[in-house]
Amino acid sequence: MAIGAFAFFIFGISLIWDTLTVGLTTSIPAFLFTLGLSVLALGLSGIFYAGISPVTQFGKAGFVKLAQLFAKKGARHG
Repeated sequence: MAIGAFAFFIFGISLIWDTLTVGLTTSIPAFLFTLGLSVLALGLSGIFYAGISPVTQFGKAGFVKLAQLFAKKGARHG
């Protein structure tokens, strides 16, 4: 997910650069389209970045619960 966040961030920044350089010489709809894509890419970057921490915390919590479950089963049958 960190790679996805970084990729969307770079994509958004490059689209903003494209919008400010090449997009200004084209039509208004093309300018707005590339600007919208860059905002979307930066938004997805933020969502991916925000999603990294909860996913890792959920993974760690799930692993701990699974380990506790196995420990209880082992103690019962031992």
